[in-house]
Amino acid sequence: MSTPTDQVVIITLQHQLTAARASGDRVAECEALGNLGIVYYQGEQWQEAIATFTDYLNLAKKLGHQWQEGIAYYYLGYTYRAIGELAQAVDAFCAAYSLSRQFGNQDVFLPVWEQLNESVEVYLSKKEPEFLNRLLPHPAILTSLLGYVYALSFLRDRTREVIRRVGNFGSEHVLCT
Repeated sequence: MSTPTDQVVIITLQHQLTAARASGDRVAECEALGNLGIVYYQGEQWQEAIATFTDYLNLAKKLGHQWQEGIAYYYLGYTYRAIGELAQAVDAFCAAYSLSRQFGNQDVFLPVWEQLNESVEVYLSKKEPEFLNRLLPHPAILTSLLGYVYALSFLRDRTREVIRRVGNFGSEHVLCT
């Protein structure tokens, strides 16, 4: 929830955004949009965050700032995930992951990769085939995620086999159910 302090920060950032637009400083406008979106996100003002991050994304694209474009997708993914819109979150995370990999930024792509993995598990548990359709435009990500899922399944099966061979040594030692 938004606090009075958040409201002061939002007003300050809105003034910065207005000033940047008035002066035609597109780079400052882009920065202000990103910062404003983060404050909306932190204050759980989801619709404002989505609208602001979308404006941030569109401006970053116009400016050719792929780094900021990746950050916009990153925050859009988290915002969509927070409101339960997993399909949009997956789309945003895929775009963020692809862009952040180009820059070799592990601070961004590793958390995004974790979010994609969690989304895979949610989709698989719900047996929603649309998930794979969302990943078809991203063959490298799809291949990696399916490899990840296969590896987890393989490890779970091997662990069960080892437990069977060793014998039942107490429920406190069971690794997989």
